[in-house]
Amino acid sequence: MTMTGKVLYVPGSRFFQSVESGPDWEERIKDLPGEVFDFEEAQELIERADQEHYGAGVARLIDSETWQEMLNILPPSRWVIYGPSESFRMSETLTSTLSTFYVRVGDQFWRINAAHSTSHWDLVKLCQS
Repeated sequence: MTMTGKVLYVPGSRFFQSVESGPDWEERIKDLPGEVFDFEEAQELIERADQEHYGAGVARLIDSETWQEMLNILPPSRWVIYGPSESFRMSETLTSTLSTFYVRVGDQFWRINAAHSTSHWDLVKLCQS
């Protein structure tokens, strides 16, 4: 479902409120915090706020016990094993655009919050940088 119209959004927050409903909507929101944005613009701002909130794109070292626990807690999604590297995505997402991935390269393990579509190879590169 694609949403259109105006929303009330507080920059830096991760949520918005639909406001365009009826001829007096501007009067009804004049004392509420936030600014009026087009839905698409607010959605982009929220996605950026989510990326910052969840530290998207940052590989964090974890121990092998955490790796095993996460592998066994829910059925993994997009599990890839290739040579000395392995990765999987948690089946529950963080947001509409972000997921948590777990990556192993050799005997080191990482957790990365990244876009749902991030490839195994891009995850490995993040761990090696």
